[in-house]
Amino acid sequence: MITPEIRELQVFLALVKSGSFSAAAQQLGVTQPAVSAQILKLEQMIGLPLFYRSPEGTAITDQGQALVPLVEDIVKEYTDLLRRAAYWKRSQTKQVKIWTDGSRIAQEAKMLSQTSLPGSATEAWSELEAGVDWLQALKNLETDIVLAGSFLKAAEVPGIKTVIVRQQRGVTIAWNPTYYVFNRDSFGLPDAISSTCILPADSLAIGFREFLTQWCKSVYGLALEEVIECRSEQDAVNACKLGLGVMIFPGDAEERMKLAHSGLEAVRAFEFILPKAFTFGIRYRAEEQNPQILATVAGLKEKLGKPR
Repeated sequence: MITPEIRELQVFLALVKSGSFSAAAQQLGVTQPAVSAQILKLEQMIGLPLFYRSPEGTAITDQGQALVPLVEDIVKEYTDLLRRAAYWKRSQTKQVKIWTDGSRIAQEAKMLSQTSLPGSATEAWSELEAGVDWLQALKNLETDIVLAGSFLKAAEVPGIKTVIVRQQRGVTIAWNPTYYVFNRDSFGLPDAISSTCILPADSLAIGFREFLTQWCKSVYGLALEEVIECRSEQDAVNACKLGLGVMIFPGDAEERMKLAHSGLEAVRAFEFILPKAFTFGIRYRAEEQNPQILATVAGLKEKLGKPR
């Protein structure tokens, strides 16, 4: 019996989700004829039409719709198998995969870890990609450790443990006085959000933009109209220096991002009501038993915990 290959099933799901052969091809990074050929091959193997084709577009058939849950389960099992295999390979080769956000602290951690003791794990460092759900990635064994910031309890989820490196109060608002003239004595958040807002991406402070959006809407009746979202602290500082907007970051960004000699003005807000607003931590799986990963976490904790 001839059975479909996993690639054909992945193409099937991509077409279901995207709704067109051209969009599926773009998503998969292949040509549209390649997508058409794999779907036709899948239909021939199964013996059922899975999609209607017409000049108006593509639509899934009832038979195709009935297959979706089954194919999703198969592709998920296949993906999970590859992740578990990659995790097992890392454990055998003593490699620890570490993802970092674009903060100064994370870059410092990477620099401090350049020198390792003989016999210790090989650390494979990479920066978080845009839009990646690093909490889910940790659970799925895609990575072993994540060094990243979070707002309030956004990163407190079952199965993920956090070693706190830095915890800070409130929110910092900063601007370039050459482009924005604010009265520090009467300055408030509505003044900032009336301008373009420079905010951290979720990879820098997961949960912060969602909180700020809801807070401004419920308390001030205002929406964040124009936003520049930055994946690194340095990008945010540079944008602020150029006068592209007002920077709003959780915690003591003035200290954390070294703003004292940047030429920017800064004020703190919500320090009393948000005593644990920002947390930078070393994140890893709560049930982790790999000694190389646990030793790496301990080493990072020691290095980042020392006065600098």
